[in-house]
Amino acid sequence: MAEKKTDALMVGGSLFYVYPALLVYGVPISILLKKFNVFNLPMVLLASVTPFIIIIPMGWNEPIIPLFVIFFGSIVVAIGCWYTRLLLFKNNQ
Repeated sequence: MAEKKTDALMVGGSLFYVYPALLVYGVPISILLKKFNVFNLPMVLLASVTPFIIIIPMGWNEPIIPLFVIFFGSIVVAIGCWYTRLLLFKNNQ
């Protein structure tokens, strides 16, 4: 039972840093990718994992499992946003 409570706290607590990260990092990156005409799925995935590629050599002192969870989550969100964009704006192209 305590395991489910911990999972709920992890998901709920992650919202406090995911949304600001989306606004501070995700929106400017997507604007830059569109400006340079490289807004495609591989570049979006690369941009979503770039902070983690930079953090690892700088010295990650914590356990590696949370880093992989966040890494996987950023890839899932990037893919989800990409396909949501395709579904919502496919008629405009």
